[in-house]
Amino acid sequence: MPKLQDAKELTAPLEQLVRQLKTELQSKADFDRLVEISDEIGAQADALAETFGNMNQTLMARIDDFRANGQRSSSRQKSTVAR
Repeated sequence: MPKLQDAKELTAPLEQLVRQLKTELQSKADFDRLVEISDEIGAQADALAETFGNMNQTLMARIDDFRANGQRSSSRQKSTVAR
């Protein structure tokens, strides 16, 4: 079963790109390379946001299902007791 700690691993490529960007800025600062790295950071960040958004939607849908089923179950139990 996945854990939140596993999800943190998804940030590793983004962290590596940020390190590359910092290194490039501290060295020769080749603007073509800076653009390339920045574009890749943007793409990785978008993919990460989409992944976490999907995880959130899935979790919230499951919680909503659980709440809906729990309320129906409670209603059935109350109506059975009332009879």
